[in-house]
Amino acid sequence: MTPVYKFSTARSIVGPNTYYSSMLAENSVFNPISAASYDLLQTWTTNSQVTQVNFTNLNANYGADYKIIQFRCSLNRTISGDAGGASLFFNEDTTGANYYFQGLYASGSTGIGSASNTDRADSIYYSGDGNDYSAALIEIINPFQNQTKKVAKVISGGMPSSSEDGIRIVGHYYNSTAIIDSVRFATGSVFGPGSRISMYGLKGVE
Repeated sequence: MTPVYKFSTARSIVGPNTYYSSMLAENSVFNPISAASYDLLQTWTTNSQVTQVNFTNLNANYGADYKIIQFRCSLNRTISGDAGGASLFFNEDTTGANYYFQGLYASGSTGIGSASNTDRADSIYYSGDGNDYSAALIEIINPFQNQTKKVAKVISGGMPSSSEDGIRIVGHYYNSTAIIDSVRFATGSVFGPGSRISMYGLKGVE
């Protein structure tokens, strides 16, 4: 058996003939889950039909501590029929072509891809018929830095109603270095009773 040597900042090598059964070699275990845990910051729920949800004053409340913000959504409609779609607006920016996305969409065995410039982060799919709930996960990288343009990652899906609505995996590029101080979720349909959007933050890890 070839010996494994332990290196440390205290001294160079501990015993050239010391054998260890683990590659950790007596070093402490790094737990990536505890080192990068998300904090619950806000939760929105509704008992009625609404068409938009606003998260505001984000930089003032969280900018000093968090490198990533994440939204976890459970959404439904109380209107029967087709699925609903929701868009995100950063800082109430509706400038044409300020948002660029690339996406993959699938329902069953059918899948398509698309890319476009637009005036919103048009990304979330959610089901109709009030008993159907769909999930969405949105993550925004470096929202509180003004040195970089912003990137958002989106995964959403639920009960499909067309070839584009089963699962969506979308990457958004926001063509602005502005600090993101607000995020608005808006839909042309409704967010029905029981819908929930929770905002989480990640400290110190990018």
